Amino acid sequence: MSASVRRLPVRDSEQLSLCPDLSEHPYSRCTLTRLENGATLILDKSPVDEAKPSAGKRWTAVRTDRDGGQIAVSESNTSNERSSSPSRPTPPLSGRQLTDIVISARWKPVLAAIPSPPRGSSPVSSFQYLPAAKITDIISRSVPRGLRTADRGGAAGYGHLTVDDGRGRCLVAVTVQQWKPGDEALEEIFKGSAREADGTRVEITRSHPEKGGEGAVEWSVDTWRPDGLRIAVSELNAHAYRLPGTRRDPALGVGRLKKIALSEAWRAALSEKNAERDRR
Repeated sequence: MSASVRRLPVRDSEQLSLCPDLSEHPYSRCTLTRLENGATLILDKSPVDEAKPSAGKRWTAVRTDRDGGQIAVSESNTSNERSSSPSRPTPPLSGRQLTDIVISARWKPVLAAIPSPPRGSSPVSSFQYLPAAKITDIISRSVPRGLRTADRGGAAGYGHLTVDDGRGRCLVAVTVQQWKPGDEALEEIFKGSAREADGTRVEITRSHPEKGGEGAVEWSVDTWRPDGLRIAVSELNAHAYRLPGTRRDPALGVGRLKKIALSEAWRAALSEKNAERDRR
């Protein structure tokens, strides 16, 4: 068992108190509850090793208060963190018992002793982000008619959904970032990449995903515009990472992924978001 106590910047506490994203953690079984005092509570049951989902189990309860205080308690049915071999059928405490621990008032003096993070500090990057719902909306509108979309999710700056042409669901994910024009790190990443007429860099790859299962392939189109806007679109031949491929190729071709990445809808959405911020 392990426990941790920390204090998050209030503005980031909601984003950092969510269930694991199923596109990255398909074996997670998680519930999120809003407590009467406004705190959030998640109870997650996941494999110790996602490459061996039927082996060791890890259960975690996390309470996040409105002021950013966060308590997490985790347990597993393995003898140590590096082992996925179970030593018993399930972890020792039930989900109800884990919940009782994290919502206990006994944590109050511990939380009170933790100072608030300095102003301006944040574990969340300062990129200019679009909400996940906006990203998945743009993806959905860019998918050809006749394909079904489902399983929407993501976080700030990252959205994903699945598309299905009748031969199996495929994960399509988009990352939206605003970088400085001419950023040295991106100059290195896009070194040797193709250029569009307007100067946009385009890098196309077909590979086996680092977090993919047997037979999984990933097609990706990464773009960087002269004004610093970076849109990366990727697609799997499975409905989530860590899962085996369920078909030979993803449902959308590379040409469609490139069209999504180069769409003017991203710039329009960011401009709309900035205008809304300025009105506040």
